[in-house]
Amino acid sequence: VARMESHRVAMMIHARSYPCFCVLLPASIDEVRVVGTLNGEMQVDAVVALLTHCLEEMESHRTEIVARREQQAEDRYLREEQDREYQQALEMDRKREEERQAVEREAREAQRLEEEQRRKEEELIAQAEATRREVEEQR
Repeated sequence: VARMESHRVAMMIHARSYPCFCVLLPASIDEVRVVGTLNGEMQVDAVVALLTHCLEEMESHRTEIVARREQQAEDRYLREEQDREYQQALEMDRKREEERQAVEREAREAQRLEEEQRRKEEELIAQAEATRREVEEQR
């Protein structure tokens, strides 16, 4: 292995002898997974068997990824649905609280008006009583 990059790749795939035939699966941007390897002299049947095995493994890997993405999408949908329901419940609670406060305000206003009316009636009665006493005193 003459070049540094070639040496790095050889170390990464654990090449023991050459030629080295590897099937690689990108695990991430910076990481590669070795799915299958053949070293030294190779027979066509061995290469075909390795590729078949690797295809099956990659299909299994792809199926897992698809299932994981579907699960994530379902989880996201459920979370969004729960968030919507929670926001609706908060809105209903807010409206109920506003209605309760409005009823309390109306009750306080009605009580205030009733007390004011009673006070006016008491004042009128007191004035009438005072006038009656005044008339009696003048007699």
